[in-house]
Amino acid sequence: MKAKCFGDTYAVRLDKGEEIFSALLSFCEQNNIQAGIVSGIGTADDTVMGVYNLSKKEFCPERFTDFMEISNLSGNVGTMNGQTHLHLHITAAGIDGVAHAGHLQSATVGATAEIFIRKLDGELSRVYDEETGLNIFEV
Repeated sequence: MKAKCFGDTYAVRLDKGEEIFSALLSFCEQNNIQAGIVSGIGTADDTVMGVYNLSKKEFCPERFTDFMEISNLSGNVGTMNGQTHLHLHITAAGIDGVAHAGHLQSATVGATAEIFIRKLDGELSRVYDEETGLNIFEV
């Protein structure tokens, strides 16, 4: 991982073999980012993403092991119970051009990933919502 700061925004480059979710989580912890916006593109060759099933209150993950282009990685940084919390979504397509999207659980960089993290002032905390089973913004 390489990173450079431009005011309130970090440009982060992840390299082949790095795991996106854990690398970004670690980066946010090291840079004390408690509220932020994430945006990126890149490639992945092992991706787990899922869609939330509201009636079951659980994510339904799907794994993709082929090389994929990440056309969009977006989300936010906050905290929950005093710990850094990432909420990321991904849209990625294989060589056939078919796109898949969902809540990112993990993804290994296939060649490179270019990600921006904009640090917001303050802390954005989450709480567990009984009705939906989701960790939602506490605003």
